[in-house]
Amino acid sequence: MALGALIIQTRFQYSDRELVEQIAENPYLQYFIGLPGFREEAPFDASTLVLFRKRISAEMLMEVNEYLLAHKDDDKDDHTPPSGGKTNDDGTAKEDTHKGTLTLDATCAPANIRYPQDISLLNEAREKLETMIYCFCKCYGLKLPRRYRKRARKEYLAFAKSRKHKVKAPVEFGAKFDLSLDSEGYGRIEKISFEAYNESTCLIEAIERFRERTGYYLERVLADQIYRTRENRSYCKEHGIRLSGPKLGRPSATTKVDKKQEYQDNTDRIEVERTLSLIKRCYGMSCITTKLEETQLTSIALSVFVTNLFRIQRRILYALLHLFRFWHDWNRCKSWKLRISA
Repeated sequence: MALGALIIQTRFQYSDRELVEQIAENPYLQYFIGLPGFREEAPFDASTLVLFRKRISAEMLMEVNEYLLAHKDDDKDDHTPPSGGKTNDDGTAKEDTHKGTLTLDATCAPANIRYPQDISLLNEAREKLETMIYCFCKCYGLKLPRRYRKRARKEYLAFAKSRKHKVKAPVEFGAKFDLSLDSEGYGRIEKISFEAYNESTCLIEAIERFRERTGYYLERVLADQIYRTRENRSYCKEHGIRLSGPKLGRPSATTKVDKKQEYQDNTDRIEVERTLSLIKRCYGMSCITTKLEETQLTSIALSVFVTNLFRIQRRILYALLHLFRFWHDWNRCKSWKLRISA
C-alpha cells in the first residue's frame, strides 16, 4: 500500500491531501494500492505519507529499480546471436566482450525551500517583532510605541527590488545526482549527494557496475566534456571502450575527427537530457516538496523508479497494439482470400 500510494503521488504530482482524496474517490487507485474492495472512507491519513517516505528509503528504491530492470526481459527468448555477428574459425558464434552503450549526465533536484537572504531574514524578524509588541501592548493595555512600519516597509521594498540584490533562483538547489541510461533508455542513479562533487569521478564506477551486472564491458560511453579527464580516457582506452568526444585541450594538427561518428554520438547523448527533462516535468523532480534529507533522497529515487516503470508499461502497450494490428490485418487478408476462392 505504501509503495503504491507513493507511485500514484509521483506520477500525478498530487500533494498529500490531494492523494488521499483521490484514492478515497477512485476505485482503480484503491485496487492499485492493494485494497480488496472499494471503500468510501480514506484508507489512511495524509500525515501517514510522511511515515511511508521514511520507511521506504532511497537505497531500498534503488534495489527495487535494479530488480525491475534485471527481470524485465525474463520472458524473452534469449537465443539471439551476439552483436556484430562475429564467428570463430570453426563457424561457431564468437562471444563479444564489448556490448551496449552507457550515457551519463548529472543534474540537481531543486528543493522547495526559499533561497535565504540576509535582507529577507531581517525583514521577517522586524515583522514578527512588531506583532509581538502589538500583542504585548494589547494584553496589558499599554500605548503602542512609534514603530515606523511604513518607512521600514518602503525601504525594504526599495532595497529588495534593486537589480543588485535580486535573487536569481526562487528556491534552493537540493541533492545532486548522476543518472546513467543503458542502451534501452532505462535509468539508474550512480551517485547522489547533498555535497558538491566532480561528476568525472562517477564514470569508472558506473562502468564497473555495468560489468558486474552484465559480465562484459561497454562498447561506448556517451558523456559531456567534464567526464573526459585524462584518467577516464586512459581507463577507457585500456579496456577497449570508446569515450565520445575529443580529448580535452587544444587538438593537434594531425588529429583526424570522424564527423559522422561525432554527430551520431551527440545525437544519441540527447536521450539522457530528454530523460532528465521528463523526470522533472512529469514525475515531480522539478521541485522536491519534502523537507528532510532522507525523504528528499527517497523522492528523487522514486521519480527515477516511476519513470522506468511507466516506460516499461508503454513498451508493453505498444507491443499489444502491434499484435492487435497484426491480428486485424491477418483476419482481413483471410476474409479476402475466402471471397476470391468463392
